Amino acid sequence: MIGSEEVIALGNLLEAQAVEWKDEPFMLSHGAPSNWYVDVRKVMMTHEGARLAGQVMVAGAETLGLEYNSLMAMGLGGRAVMFTMQIANPNLYTIEVNPDNDPKDRYPYGLLGAPVTEATRILGIDDTGTTGGSLVKMLDIAKEFGAEVSQVLNLVDRSQGAVSERLTKLSVTYHFLYEFDETDGSIKPQF
Repeated sequence: MIGSEEVIALGNLLEAQAVEWKDEPFMLSHGAPSNWYVDVRKVMMTHEGARLAGQVMVAGAETLGLEYNSLMAMGLGGRAVMFTMQIANPNLYTIEVNPDNDPKDRYPYGLLGAPVTEATRILGIDDTGTTGGSLVKMLDIAKEFGAEVSQVLNLVDRSQGAVSERLTKLSVTYHFLYEFDETDGSIKPQF
């Protein structure tokens, strides 16, 4: 089991390595301007960040009472978080979602990894929540291939409620472990 030291340490790593101030504001994918760029993948590419993220995500899911035996993710950041969770808990199965429908792609469009059965309880995973667009796309593809996802766990949320609102309309419960503050660039634990 992890303690508050690991939760704080991961938050500090996220703030130090994933958050960057840009002098010129840019538009976030949901249309709001920001000077803060958040790239959680930078933390996931370090040994310490990956170790902490996997441990904190598994412990956070347990603290939230989430019941699952499989993880599903799409995109580089989401897959990185998913695999760190599998390292932290080797009993978990992983399912990757490939959104590309390119016949030249060596991995086919759809679901890759563990088979989906009636006993499969999937927890959707992502690294950063801004609009929920990539999660909605992941959920649509999962459903197309017969996989049901009723809960999503995100490492960092910067959506100010937008992702939760969007997923609630799809009957999917949204959870996140850290929240990004647009006013000062801080990342604070939420569990």
